[in-house]
This record gives sequence, C-alpha cells and structure tokens, in this order.
Amino acid sequence: MIKFESEKHLEDFICENLDDGVCVVDNIDFNTYKRQYKCGNYGVADIVVFNCVEVNNKPEVLEIYIYELKNEKFSVKHLSQVSRYYTYFKRMAEDIYPDLEIAVYPSVVCLDDGLSDDDYISNVEDLGIPVYKYSVCPKRGFRITNSQGIRLKAESIVECNHINELMGV
Repeated sequence: MIKFESEKHLEDFICENLDDGVCVVDNIDFNTYKRQYKCGNYGVADIVVFNCVEVNNKPEVLEIYIYELKNEKFSVKHLSQVSRYYTYFKRMAEDIYPDLEIAVYPSVVCLDDGLSDDDYISNVEDLGIPVYKYSVCPKRGFRITNSQGIRLKAESIVECNHINELMGV
C-alpha cells in the first residue's frame, strides 16, 4: 500500500487538483476554499470549501464542506474530530449569516485499508459523515472512492453515540 509522505503532502495534492471550482474528493461545485482553517478551541480543519447558492440572484444557502484528511487508515476518532469542526462552522455561520440557510457537510478522507465495502459492519450514512478512501497506485494513479461503511469495534460504539449527539442525529 502506497501512501503520501505526510498528511500535508496529501493536502497539497488535493488542493493542487481542485479544478476550476470542482472538488476532487466528491465533485461538488464551490466558490472558494481555505486550507488549515483555524476553528478556535475546536482545532484546525484541513480543507474547508465554501459555496453560496443563489436564488433569483440573491444568496439563499451557504454550503460549507469540511474535509478532514488522514494519511492513515480510518479510525472512529476521525469522526469525533470532524464533528467538532461541524459544530464550530454551524454555530459560526448561523451567527454571522442569520438570513441564510446554513448547510454544513463534514467528511473524512483516509487511506484505503484494503477492505471491500462488504467487510464493513456499520453504515456511514447512519452518522451523516461520509468517509472517502484514497489509494495511490503506480498503474492506476490517485483514486478516491466513497466508502459505504466503516469498521466499528465494540468500544467505538460509545464514541459514535457521542458523535450522533454532536451532529444532532
């Protein structure tokens, strides 16, 4: 399994490949993005993408996409981390833009662990946080796929309940 030298190199690669306002991770359209976004006491989000949806030439919805990058295999602690950023952006944006609808979409991008989606035991969508797996291959190059599930150990279930509360699920 090939991985990037560091998480920063993964971030550099993704940012260098943000193509004309389309995100390489999930192909969403966006207006602007920021790297290493400082979220006060909540931490530092790796990549945050902003998109303003207009209706009749008037801003209606502010979409905020948070990408927490991990140059390692998935762990439930990554969900806790990105959930903190979700809370920060949801509160901050609603305070600053009270007249806009705010939509915050957290996600985790981590190293593909080699498991097929059939090997997972919990559905990511239950938590509302997509997990994207990336792989680097000399023949196929860089690939990102949306995981259909995550492997949870019994001790991780307690953490997931906490995440559900943070996310309002």
